[in-house]
Amino acid sequence: MNDFKPIALVALIYLCAMLAGLQTGEVLINAIRVEKTVEPFIENPESLSAGVGVFAYIIAATAIFLVLIKLGLKKLISFGVYLSLFAGVLISTSTYLGGLSIIFSAILILLFRFRRTLLVLNATLVLSVAGIGGILGSNLGFTPAILLLLLLAAYDIIAVFGTKHMVTLAKAAEEGIPLMISIPASEGKNIGLGTGDLAIPITFCVSLIYSHGMATAAFTMLGGLVGLVSLFIFGMKRRGMVLPALPPITLGLLIGFGIMWIFASL
Repeated sequence: MNDFKPIALVALIYLCAMLAGLQTGEVLINAIRVEKTVEPFIENPESLSAGVGVFAYIIAATAIFLVLIKLGLKKLISFGVYLSLFAGVLISTSTYLGGLSIIFSAILILLFRFRRTLLVLNATLVLSVAGIGGILGSNLGFTPAILLLLLLAAYDIIAVFGTKHMVTLAKAAEEGIPLMISIPASEGKNIGLGTGDLAIPITFCVSLIYSHGMATAAFTMLGGLVGLVSLFIFGMKRRGMVLPALPPITLGLLIGFGIMWIFASL
């Protein structure tokens, strides 16, 4: 019973992030790919090179981040993190707040900086990943999006068990650099969930809206939820062990998508 609450909470956080991301992505897809009132930042969204390019950008950004951590430049890191969070929150909230989203995003980031409670932390990160995943997914076609998902799932395994630099990032989050969603667990300890573990699944599911429809995207999202909950059930029995979340989420997403694809083919 003690393990049920954190598992239920992580499921709720996942669903909130995914639903916000799908809503954001649907609006952006309509603006970018249907009405064409907004210019895409990826020239050919259906090209495999688009997925590889985003993957390379993420790897490069991670490498720069690790170098800054090594150099102890925490103020510079924090500035970059806050700027990214503001942009993500602005994107996700602008779809339903319009011009007021700038004020809302600024207030939320100020609270995040100076009055950071667990609720403010998680709400900010959830809205930010919804915006980032929404805009990435709306600029990527299905094929490059699934390639990006698979590449990052493989990278996550290497980064946790091989190079172990994901452990370094997790420690940075514990030392005050806000990189991870925090889920209260037993014994006064928190379990961390990386923002990328939500942003990338959102990216994939949003890409499905344009190519396969919202129903497929929503069911695929539920498959990812099963993968995440399964990981947490496994991880709760191995406290203190850093586990890659993206691979099981990816497996769940692919199974969910596969089920919908089979039904659509009947």
